[in-house]
Amino acid sequence: MDVLASIWPSTQRQQVGVAVLVALLLLFSPVYLPVLNLDLSGHTYTVEPVVVDDGTIGVAETSLRGDSIDGIACTDWRPTVGCGYERTRVQQGALEFDLTTPGVEVETRYAYHPGTGDTAYYRRTATGEPFPETITLEPVDPETVVESVAVSPEQLSLRARSGLALGWMQTDQPLPDANRIVDTDDGYVMLVETGGNSLSSGDTVEAGISALLFVLGLAVLWRTYHRLPAAW
Repeated sequence: MDVLASIWPSTQRQQVGVAVLVALLLLFSPVYLPVLNLDLSGHTYTVEPVVVDDGTIGVAETSLRGDSIDGIACTDWRPTVGCGYERTRVQQGALEFDLTTPGVEVETRYAYHPGTGDTAYYRRTATGEPFPETITLEPVDPETVVESVAVSPEQLSLRARSGLALGWMQTDQPLPDANRIVDTDDGYVMLVETGGNSLSSGDTVEAGISALLFVLGLAVLWRTYHRLPAAW
């Protein structure tokens, strides 16, 4: 220890330690830069209770007729070609029909088709091998749909679970787990986007800043290495 102190004074050791710390912060900037949101883009999500109002699944006081819900097809304001075809057949009274039009999301167990009967929700069953050829729709109540498509908090990503615990979250990237019904001890809830803005090119800006900081980190580390005592 005395030998080390004689060739490397305490002041120099402190300076080198600080320099190494700064270099590491610069080198690992790609890990924490997305959290800092330097490109000023943002997506804000809040946790809202899921309710069934007038036969429609919604959150808080906002109907979800125009927003997608994970596990339920045809809820967008602009339905796909397949959903349009399916809804037309349902409105004609057909709950079983051949799949002659591509694009019907047969992998989704439930579909939303309002104004076609006592319920707007239908359970889908696809038959046919090796590819689905026929779709059968069975009317179901919205409460059954909620119970069936709900996931446990453990099935969410770490970011989504953090937002669920806090009641809200903000991120510069869209949250894949948004609009998923979650079964919690306090009932059914959903992470819903309540605000967003994008003022730049997003990932391109952060990638450029990360690359610059990484190079600076290497430069600081290289300079610090050459400042070490020769005996070290």
